[in-house]
Amino acid sequence: GGDPTDGSDYGFCMDAGHGGIASATVTLNGVSSPYECTGFRLPTESEWEYAYRAGDMTAFHTSGSSDGVITEAGSCAWEPALDAIGWYCGNALELTHEVGTKNANAWGFYDMAGSVWEWSGDYYEGYPSTFVPNPAQDPFGSDVGTEFGYRGGSRYDDITFARAAFRHCTTPNHFNEGIGLRLARSVLGEGPEGIAPLPFLGGAGFPSPSPRALSGT
Repeated sequence: GGDPTDGSDYGFCMDAGHGGIASATVTLNGVSSPYECTGFRLPTESEWEYAYRAGDMTAFHTSGSSDGVITEAGSCAWEPALDAIGWYCGNALELTHEVGTKNANAWGFYDMAGSVWEWSGDYYEGYPSTFVPNPAQDPFGSDVGTEFGYRGGSRYDDITFARAAFRHCTTPNHFNEGIGLRLARSVLGEGPEGIAPLPFLGGAGFPSPSPRALSGT
């Protein structure tokens, strides 16, 4: 509501006829992979999941008294592990909430689960098989495709979508009030293993860079 010219009317702002952004695409200029980008960018899916998990292998990241174990998959029921860390259909009442009001993960990242989906910067495709001798670490998607991944679930979605491993995708011209983003930046001179998505709010950042692989929890 309010004066649409002051940015408070989402639909007005996003309407291309009013100077908004109808779609957005990611182009690599002068580099061969996202890891070589020197400025702010969207994280790859593997970076995003690494940031969410903060070393955990459970469905949700652990925090305080929460063990991260999922008990009510596929519903909007009260889920203690998720309620402690994020806003979803079981507690958000489809409303936005101030960031940082739920518990952060072990690395100081807030709101990785729920609230809004978060875009990734690589095209969506199947991950390399985990049943091969050397599963891929830090994979990034193809440089061609039609859909980008987004992760984390939103305040409108049920428990399952907020899992660390849950993947979703859509075309880059798709937008709604349930999709947002989180910026990342490459650590220069460290190579792919030095990538560190930035804290969205008051995060403590990553520990020393190390290789990481995705899991299926």
